[in-house]
Amino acid sequence: MLLYLRPGAPIAVPLEYVEAFLIGQGPSFIRPDQPDASLASTIVLKIADRAQDYAQRDVHEALASWCNHYVTIRGAWCEPLSLDVVNRLNATLAKAQQERLQESRSR
Repeated sequence: MLLYLRPGAPIAVPLEYVEAFLIGQGPSFIRPDQPDASLASTIVLKIADRAQDYAQRDVHEALASWCNHYVTIRGAWCEPLSLDVVNRLNATLAKAQQERLQESRSR
């Protein structure tokens, strides 16, 4: 999975470490001088605890935060976030992980 959360190259996270997507709400960071002035929907990506190399990364604060295996992506800068979007992401993740598992079994 490629996460474009900072300038330059995306952060690649192996699918076997991606556990789930959740929906949440947090500061939008649209007004840096008033970070709590407005809220935005967020998508929280849970990365497996066993993936120590992915516990934390530096990301652009206006786009996301990444701490303790949780990546919180701020919805102020992307498509409108909803439960439907999260369900679609989880379904896509499950399908990709299943296909990857089937490929590894057939080798």
